[in-house]
Amino acid sequence: MKNRLFLVSILVLSFILVITTACGSPAILAGQATPTQASNANPTGYAKPDVLVDTAWVKAHLQDAKVRFIDLSGKPDTYAAGHIPGAVYTSLNDYVNPNDSIKGQIMTRDALSALMSKQGVNNSDTIVFYDDGRNLSASRAYWVLKYYSHSSFG
Repeated sequence: MKNRLFLVSILVLSFILVITTACGSPAILAGQATPTQASNANPTGYAKPDVLVDTAWVKAHLQDAKVRFIDLSGKPDTYAAGHIPGAVYTSLNDYVNPNDSIKGQIMTRDALSALMSKQGVNNSDTIVFYDDGRNLSASRAYWVLKYYSHSSFG
């Protein structure tokens, strides 16, 4: 059953956003480091294929200690029902600023750094966001990281 859930999760994720960023260090979040791009990612037909990976890439990197999978599948129950092995769960709500008077505004740089540290993301890790929908949550999380990074990022 566990293998079946894993395979279903992999099949649902035809493409996954991948991000290499350095979270947890203000100097790196400010863009003072150059992120590494996934070497085997080559989906075609996308404006920025360098930020996407396919399921073969995911399978090849399941045991890679420098790759962190972050599941944004909406609800903890979805994550509990099945997820990529080693993935950590986070809600899209974790990426917003609860203190901003305008609902839905992105979190602060310090809050992002704390969240990434809490999830075990190191400065040199490749981050792979995915969700159970059309990657809308994954895209939003990617955008939040890109917002706080140097222009050469993704």
